[in-house]
Amino acid sequence: MNGCVSSTSKIDQVRTNFYTENSLNANPSKTQVCAFHPNNHQANTKLEIIWNDQPLKYDEHPVYLGVTLDRTLSFSQHAMNVKAKVAARNSLLRKLANSNWGAGPKTPRTTALALSYSKAEYSSAVWARSCHAKKFDAELNNACRIVTGQLRPTTLPLLYRTARIAPPDIRRQTHGSTEKRKHETDLRHPLFDHSYPRARLKSRKSFRTVESVQPDQAASHRLEL
Repeated sequence: MNGCVSSTSKIDQVRTNFYTENSLNANPSKTQVCAFHPNNHQANTKLEIIWNDQPLKYDEHPVYLGVTLDRTLSFSQHAMNVKAKVAARNSLLRKLANSNWGAGPKTPRTTALALSYSKAEYSSAVWARSCHAKKFDAELNNACRIVTGQLRPTTLPLLYRTARIAPPDIRRQTHGSTEKRKHETDLRHPLFDHSYPRARLKSRKSFRTVESVQPDQAASHRLEL
């Protein structure tokens, strides 16, 4: 652990020199650090790093590109955070549905896809195979109930057929398939022609096991599933 702190301090010194040479102002108060340890005995070890005479904040669950990371990459914390945000958006959707706004049947459905589904399915290709992915389904079910006016006794297959929206697991699977197609064919994709390491755990459902689907065939793929 001491070697890790020492090497990190050297990196911070290089970063400080870069800021100084390019006339940039560093803001250590908004900088966070985190370290995931494969050793369980060091799982709770926190980094103590000082940059420009200010201690950097240690965050156990950092957010990278809108995805909350955790030590085991189970995305449990990400599921909890997004579920709360989708619930807040469903409250807004419920208020709009109970007003005179959007009298047409397509307006609530489009609003639900734009508000609730867009947030719940953001970067779903990363965490869709997590065991915590089903935590989003309850709030998405509520969004469909608001759109269709159905009650809880309505079965989920009938609910989604009435709303003309594919079930959440099928939508997540389709998003992963289209993303797999992009990184196989798009030269600009960061994972293009990337060599994957050998799988070590059978319980891990890797992204490379997803079937690739062209983006223009996503709608038909959802119907097949």
